[in-house]
Amino acid sequence: MALNEKQIRFCDEYMANGGNAIRAALDAGYAETTARYAAKWVKEENPQKPTGKFNPEIAEYIEQHSNEMERHNNKIATAEELQEFTSAVVRGEITEIVALQSGMKVEVPAGIKDRLKAVDLLAKMKGMYTTKIDADIREVVIIDDF
Repeated sequence: MALNEKQIRFCDEYMANGGNAIRAALDAGYAETTARYAAKWVKEENPQKPTGKFNPEIAEYIEQHSNEMERHNNKIATAEELQEFTSAVVRGEITEIVALQSGMKVEVPAGIKDRLKAVDLLAKMKGMYTTKIDADIREVVIIDDF
């Protein structure tokens, strides 16, 4: 039996939120009372005592598509990789090839503008531009003496 549209939405939400079955069921449009059993749709807790709620089609869909997502996610740079690259630009470890007027090509470190831009990006990544306000707020009590 093929999955219906709501079950596919559940599976997609389940994979997108990192495996929270109840949240995925609610986001897919299931009622709260139904969503309580969503984890049992994905995995049979005790195969010796089946509950009847386990859905092998849902489990198979999630397994197949999780593998596809994992392969796709390996192509996307992580935050750590971005910070490492940006730091290497700041330090002048990254080089670029520049063509001279004579037609000759030379390898040079990143220019000062590129390095300053990398400093700015790295500071943003690290949250160095956030403004912190330290406020001492006291409760004001108004007494009506009329």
